Amino acid sequence: MRKLVFSLIGCFAFSLVVNAQDEPLTNKNGQIILPQKGDYGLGFNAIPIFTFIGNAFNGNNFNNAMGSNKFVSMFGENTVFGKYFIADREAIRVDLRIGIHSFTQKSAVVDDLLNSPDSLAFDRIKYSNQNYTVGAGYEWRVGKGRLQGVYGGGLYYTYASAPKVKYEYANQFSDGNINPTSTIYDNFGNALMTNPMGERIASRTGGNTWGVGARMFVGVEYFIAPKISLGAEFGWSIGYSKTSDALQTYNSWDAPNSSVHVREVPSGGVSRFDADMDNFKGALYLMFHFK
Repeated sequence: MRKLVFSLIGCFAFSLVVNAQDEPLTNKNGQIILPQKGDYGLGFNAIPIFTFIGNAFNGNNFNNAMGSNKFVSMFGENTVFGKYFIADREAIRVDLRIGIHSFTQKSAVVDDLLNSPDSLAFDRIKYSNQNYTVGAGYEWRVGKGRLQGVYGGGLYYTYASAPKVKYEYANQFSDGNINPTSTIYDNFGNALMTNPMGERIASRTGGNTWGVGARMFVGVEYFIAPKISLGAEFGWSIGYSKTSDALQTYNSWDAPNSSVHVREVPSGGVSRFDADMDNFKGALYLMFHFK
């Protein structure tokens, strides 16, 4: 009987120890600090926050030495990253960027037909491009306190369309106007000046880039508040990207045939392979976890 009692007491004590070890980490208010199975996480680049704080305290705008990329630099910035915890120490990671950009800009030029500096017409430039990044990975965690180690890996795909630009000019080519007054633009669509031009650009297309890659990472997260962490990662990645051929077209006046001449200027694409470490610029990220 005595052995049975001691055995029951021993089992009870052991169960208390096990349960105590499994109890989640909480603060003095009883709030759970670390993420648990079933939690979602949403993160973003924390550098702008620290840049703003630094600028606010010393009155300048030069606190930007730290890097801006959380993930491998070949995939660019502006990537939102999320997690879903399938266990207390394991999570599926998803990274996403969807960027769609377009604008139309007008630039005033002298109307050649009216031949007066007070008579203006408008050239137009129509600009569009897109950026997409998607990634998926797996994460393991170690540590029982607020300081957590993270490690794992993921796969990524990215696509970026080259700027597609169409130029529209108010002053047209003709036998009586072989050098129409036109806006001169830089490669980013900014109007530089107006000038009579015997040949001018009409469009730019192509040069789209796609890439695939894989990344292994290791890092740390410190939970500054319940379910809120500040983290940093180092990674080693490999990636392949390819940029397609591009084409620019130019118009001029073909006087013998009284018609517009189109000249095409192709440029070759680029293929590249990269294998390197990332995050040596010291990027940080802020992560929020919730049910």
